[in-house]
Amino acid sequence: MKNKLIVLFLIFAFPIFYTHAVTLDELIEQSAQKITAQIDGNVKTVTILSIRCQYSSLNDYIVESMNYYLSSMLKKTSLVERDDYARKLIQKEFDFQTSGYVSDETAASICSALGADTLILGSMESISSGWQLSLRVTHMESQKVLLSWRGRLGPNDPEVRFQIAKSQGNSTSLPPQAAQPQKSASPAPKQASPVKNTSFSNTGSTRYEFDPSSIPGSFRDFIVLINKTRSGECNVSVSAEAGNGWVEIGNAGLNRYGSENKFKAPSPYKISSFRTFALNSSIPYSYKITKQNNDLIIEVLEAGSKEATDFKPDWTGASNAWVFDLKAFRDEPDEEVKIICQNVTAITSYSLYTFIENKQQWIEYGNTEVERKDRTYKIKKNSGIKDLDDYRFYALVPKKGGTFRYSLKKDDDDLIITIN
Repeated sequence: MKNKLIVLFLIFAFPIFYTHAVTLDELIEQSAQKITAQIDGNVKTVTILSIRCQYSSLNDYIVESMNYYLSSMLKKTSLVERDDYARKLIQKEFDFQTSGYVSDETAASICSALGADTLILGSMESISSGWQLSLRVTHMESQKVLLSWRGRLGPNDPEVRFQIAKSQGNSTSLPPQAAQPQKSASPAPKQASPVKNTSFSNTGSTRYEFDPSSIPGSFRDFIVLINKTRSGECNVSVSAEAGNGWVEIGNAGLNRYGSENKFKAPSPYKISSFRTFALNSSIPYSYKITKQNNDLIIEVLEAGSKEATDFKPDWTGASNAWVFDLKAFRDEPDEEVKIICQNVTAITSYSLYTFIENKQQWIEYGNTEVERKDRTYKIKKNSGIKDLDDYRFYALVPKKGGTFRYSLKKDDDDLIITIN
């Protein structure tokens, strides 16, 4: 008879850990800490094969959360996370959901296909006192059980209840006994806008609703609002539908291009628990929405735009100034600024200004006196000025009038300005 890797109700020679009075996220984090302490550096690669649970949303939430914690904790062991290929492979090969076990041969086959030598199996099940998360970590080649772990939750964990409701097709309703955050004064909800890959409100509106679930990637930490408008300050509030009303997540006054604000969900919720979000503003905006580094990124755009218009500050000083963008270089110079004058009529003193974005003003970076043709002169930085690559926009102003031709190049880490 084939050996079976029994996932449920087994007693191993390894210690069993019980944890009380914690939230689901804390329990998952504790399990990741135990796994990391046991395997980091002792195995090459590990993957979470499955966490058996009758509620699909709760299953996915536990796997994604555990992947999130392990990816930040493991330093020497590689983590193979579930992608579309892994999901299809597990769905095709794995009879875990119906039988409660997986054969040695099937587990070894999946691990080999995913490039992992160690697997994590587990279950999340209801018990008399609440919930129990059980995990087992096995090195497939040696068949050695590296860790066996159990942790318990109370019966009324809000995240568990929310994910159960989500699995049952009632994802915007709170399960019974969940804490009720204060409602916001947002208008009545509208139908959420479908999104694919990246979400846009193309025509611009003062209220935009969206469902981020179809945007690739995951998010669980923050909602990040970024001002990509040229109109200066913009004010946008973020709210989420929670079944009993709309909960305000945050309100951002973004006072300049590129400024940003981060928000977390009010307790007891997680940002990733909500399905429908709304963006409210006093004037119409468009939005570009992506997922990056476990955050939901919302770029505020000019109404009707699909991409941010790159910002370039207006120069209000001398008319013969030459304004340039340091981002013209893929690898920006960060040391000295040097000037070479190849035109005798351009021999004069030069002042270099830089634009301070958070103050929306130009300040003098430094200056130099050019005395001879074809010689190199270094700009002397003023006191309090940061490194060259800490700023983006610069303006070079000759003391005497005239229009000259300028060119830029990078020499090692120095910026060379040639004047003709």
